[in-house]
Amino acid sequence: MFKNFSLRKGVVAACVILIALGAVLGTVTRLSYIRTALDDNAYKNADLGISAEYAAEYDDDISRYYSDMGKVIDCLDKNCEYAFEIDCLAVEHCYNATKYKVKVENTVKGNIDETGKEITVYQSCMFQASSDGRLLFNNVDISAPLKVGDSYLIFVNKKEYMEEYQRTLGCNEYYLDIFTDAPTAYVLNKKQTEFIDVSKDKIFSALDGKYYFCFSSQALDKINLIAENIKKHYIKNTAR
Repeated sequence: MFKNFSLRKGVVAACVILIALGAVLGTVTRLSYIRTALDDNAYKNADLGISAEYAAEYDDDISRYYSDMGKVIDCLDKNCEYAFEIDCLAVEHCYNATKYKVKVENTVKGNIDETGKEITVYQSCMFQASSDGRLLFNNVDISAPLKVGDSYLIFVNKKEYMEEYQRTLGCNEYYLDIFTDAPTAYVLNKKQTEFIDVSKDKIFSALDGKYYFCFSSQALDKINLIAENIKKHYIKNTAR
């Protein structure tokens, strides 16, 4: 399901292969997805599929990687050209991505000022149909799915289109980078108080109230601490 930090760079090569396979299998998968997932309850009940072994490995990565705040900031600065404070207005489950309509409350970083504008943000988390008709949630990003009604500090890159196509969109489009070894979305108006318990959190609706992937109280404390430090570092003179 989720990608290990230590394997993240290897995903680049794998993506090339997956793109080729997608060209062959995309149509069949998409049709299956549409038949299975149009009911909103299907999304809520999609299978998370997180094993206890994976959760322990993931928490260990959090403990080791997030011990160096400077390393996390350097990673975000190098990999993400833009940072915005946003309010999440709407979500749309697309093929191989989740699409959000958001309003930018403040441009934190980048040479395009989107303050006061609505933009589109894509995240590499998606729902896919299994061979037995179940809906599976598959997340490539480290950040948990954004939630409508919540505010975030997000680190993104701009999707570059031909000028003729860009004019048809009405707004700029951005994406949360999947090759950044730190979360790229930090909730501003909430704080996560519970970790994901793999013994009972089996379906997508279990992610309600959860903004970071962590699977123990120790990992939850660590990710909340790093989130607060990130927000203090990037957001100045704000009431949020």
